[in-house]
Amino acid sequence: EFTASPDITEKEALEFAKAEENVQRHLEGKKIKKEMYIPGRLVSLVVA
Repeated sequence: EFTASPDITEKEALEFAKAEENVQRHLEGKKIKKEMYIPGRLVSLVVA
């Protein structure tokens, strides 16, 4: 979970989420299959 400005772009939000230490731990050795962004509300990464 992270907090960011509601004005952040989709690209910035996804980069910010992927840079988070806790997220990186879950992404390690896995491939991102889907990225979902709902402006001002949600960033979701589906991995396999």
